Amino acid sequence: MFFEQTKLLFDIKEAALSNTPPAFIPILQNILHQTVHRMELTVHDADITMTVDDLPQSHAAFTLAQAAQGYISLVSNSHRNSGGAFVQLTILEQDNVVFDLDFRQLKDLSDLEQWFDCYYFRDLNGKKAVKVPIADFWALTERHTLKCIKPLGVLDDITDFCMLTLSLRQFQNFKAILTFEQCGYRYGLSFGCKLAQFPYYRNSTTMGYKATSGGFAYVQQEGYRTVRGNLDQSLCSTPDRLLNSYDTKLPTFYSADARTCVSPPFHTIRFHISSDAIYHIKDKMIYARTGNITYLPPNTVYKSIFTVDNSIVISFDLLSGGDFEAESCEFKSPNDLKYLFERLMALYSSESTQNFFHGMYLLNKIFFLIQKEKIGNIANETANYPPNLKPAFLYLNKNFTNPDLRIPDLAKMCHMSETRFRFSFHQYTKMSPQQYIQKKRIDYAIFLLDSDFYKIYEVSEKSGFTNTKYFSTVFKSLTGMSPTEWLKKR
Repeated sequence: MFFEQTKLLFDIKEAALSNTPPAFIPILQNILHQTVHRMELTVHDADITMTVDDLPQSHAAFTLAQAAQGYISLVSNSHRNSGGAFVQLTILEQDNVVFDLDFRQLKDLSDLEQWFDCYYFRDLNGKKAVKVPIADFWALTERHTLKCIKPLGVLDDITDFCMLTLSLRQFQNFKAILTFEQCGYRYGLSFGCKLAQFPYYRNSTTMGYKATSGGFAYVQQEGYRTVRGNLDQSLCSTPDRLLNSYDTKLPTFYSADARTCVSPPFHTIRFHISSDAIYHIKDKMIYARTGNITYLPPNTVYKSIFTVDNSIVISFDLLSGGDFEAESCEFKSPNDLKYLFERLMALYSSESTQNFFHGMYLLNKIFFLIQKEKIGNIANETANYPPNLKPAFLYLNKNFTNPDLRIPDLAKMCHMSETRFRFSFHQYTKMSPQQYIQKKRIDYAIFLLDSDFYKIYEVSEKSGFTNTKYFSTVFKSLTGMSPTEWLKKR
């Protein structure tokens, strides 16, 4: 169990506030499964139409301030762990195919050099992009789709634009069909631009945006069709002829259950500031109530049910320890933990050079409080034991794995006859002493099995069973499956 580990080492990646409304959770299952979509863009003088996945309801129309003539480029904001890749680009003029490239047919990335030049914008400041080697910014995936490999920048919405420009010639009236894998950010097409330029830039003094020529067309992860650039002012949703978006979400970009999620590619713990959430992971339910801490392993698919789930999320790599299952930890007085989580979030927002060591210190304090809470819970449990049975429970909780444990010895500790002890024990626990011991041993055996460190016969011995066959019999009677079946179902 994750929260019972005492010697974990961490490499903290991020600490941030998570406050995502339920209705806005994107279909991360599509991203996880590299779902392929088809965007069709038609440009005729100043008129633009977009259709996605051949859906009638996906038709969107935009109008430029002036006719678009210029170069076409594949565009990405940079690499993210949430996937995304180009599959195929087809361009038609007057219904005739003038360019058609399926990236899955490429033998090597260098094949792109006969058609494309690669340009990179560190910042959209109105200057020309820098021409760079294609292999520095793009790569073929295992499926031979084309992905951007430029690491994510700090201000990812306005920096790190990577372009593959079809430098053979300029286009004016055309149809472009772009096939792409769904991603967690944006992959799209720029068009009608001068060489090494983008459809808009950011004024470094006013921090406002200004359109130049042409446009940038893409489908956001939520299914909005968007064009940014030199648009008819009456249609723009922001100043300086910059942005327009067709606001009907595409059904293919939303799952049947809009609350299906995938955890980040790192280990995560969440402190739930205000929450009534329940996470469903396989056949397990995790309660994420206000004041609770939840742990999710990397890339865990889960469904969440909640009306509110505001939390502080800490993402990290584990430098020690094994694989763990999702779980939740409840706190009676969570204010100290909240304070530490808030300090961690402030630390990683400040870009301090001392992030690593200070973050390790704070996270270890968090785990110290978790251990303290668990010890306190055990103490509270023992405080509630009947006085006449307390010596037996104190001994049992420490020595239940001892194969020589005997009921008559427990009765003597409590100064009772064995018959009286068995009766009192059952009256309090609704179990016989033997059933209680077996349950504790099997719970511990499950913990050992889940650690992946021990073979079944070793788990049997460490749990207090002298016979592996008998261990398997008891295990199946309490869990409904054998130890081997338990390992297979994980």
